[in-house]
Amino acid sequence: KNQNFYKKLLEHIPKIHQNLIFDKDYIKAEYNKIYQPKEIANNIGHYVKLFYEYKVETKKGYRPHHFYTLQISGISRALLQELVRHDDLLGITIKSTRYTLKELKSEKPFINLDNMKYDFGRALNYCILTDIKNINECILQGLENLRLSLLEGYSNDKVKYQLPEAYRTEGFLTYNKLNLDNLLKLRISKDALWEFQELAFLIKKLLNN
Repeated sequence: KNQNFYKKLLEHIPKIHQNLIFDKDYIKAEYNKIYQPKEIANNIGHYVKLFYEYKVETKKGYRPHHFYTLQISGISRALLQELVRHDDLLGITIKSTRYTLKELKSEKPFINLDNMKYDFGRALNYCILTDIKNINECILQGLENLRLSLLEGYSNDKVKYQLPEAYRTEGFLTYNKLNLDNLLKLRISKDALWEFQELAFLIKKLLNN
């Protein structure tokens, strides 16, 4: 039922925009309404879904209007900070940390203190890990401390100050195509944060399919 509702809603969007344009010869609208979103993932746990694409073609010499709404999941809080530094975002909605912390509270320990064995596999559900063992062990220590604080009964609003930068998050982001193209060009560069490079390659692959 929800899908049918959104289909009907999206079908009316072009008519709304056409009514706002007086010169009907000036503009040609092309709308790509995605009812079955395209999605893609990589091997570090990034997941990107093209939720909506909207395109308006104008006469030659005028800049086209073209934007995407993407659902981006599994990225670290460190990467999120770099994403929002691009102030050409049209809109952003990020999942509340409170819900993620509720999931973490029911987890078993990530570190066995008897033999100091680290459960990196389960930790991947919550954190981005690097290719350096010592750093990954520090990430798990932070994750375990976070879990223990939750079990102590402290409020989520206070506990979230312990969140490691590697902690995963997700949200919806809307970009103008020209701005997104520029972002991808900058962040695919080898000088960019390695995780941002992975995400940029993933988004480019999705949009080129």
